Amino acid sequence: MPILTTLLKEAVNAKKFDIGNEQFDVLSTYLEIVFKWHKKTNIIVSRNQEYFIKREIYDCIDFCTKQEDQTYIDIGTGAGLPGVLMAILKPYSYVKLLDKRDKIIRFLSHLNSSLKLKNIEIIHDRLEMMQPQDGIKVALIKNFSNKDISGMKLADRISYVYGYLYKKIGGNFKMVFLTGSEATHLDSCEIA
Repeated sequence: MPILTTLLKEAVNAKKFDIGNEQFDVLSTYLEIVFKWHKKTNIIVSRNQEYFIKREIYDCIDFCTKQEDQTYIDIGTGAGLPGVLMAILKPYSYVKLLDKRDKIIRFLSHLNSSLKLKNIEIIHDRLEMMQPQDGIKVALIKNFSNKDISGMKLADRISYVYGYLYKKIGGNFKMVFLTGSEATHLDSCEIA
């Protein structure tokens, strides 16, 4: 068994995640593709497979398995965390993956053609420039940053992101900030 598959199996078993064999196989393939691409282009935070699985994948699986089937947008998705995992683990959900970087869009396109996920849409744009989107119920934000918000306090970042999302997807949505080992939920946000 390849090391990535072993590490993933250990993570899944440790937390007793309810993941079917087919989903597990797709997750394993996802990880293989991520690390293959990461050798050529920097798309994740670490080359250390064990660290990546424990720090990034574990938290995303834990979060995704507890969510409802609905329409999500993953802002600044990068390697597809948590959006691609949501699409794998919640096949009746629809996930829009938003990122501005060309290399990420190439990666996501390759990933989607390899995994044959029918419930994702890749959007190559900046949040601020994105076309209006209908039907989104949850905005996922894990590693989103840009030059405008990098120096802001957390409350100001939240207001900034919420303001653009409100303009682009309307007012009836939740924002979920996945922050390390915790997910912070905002059911509503007041803009000052």
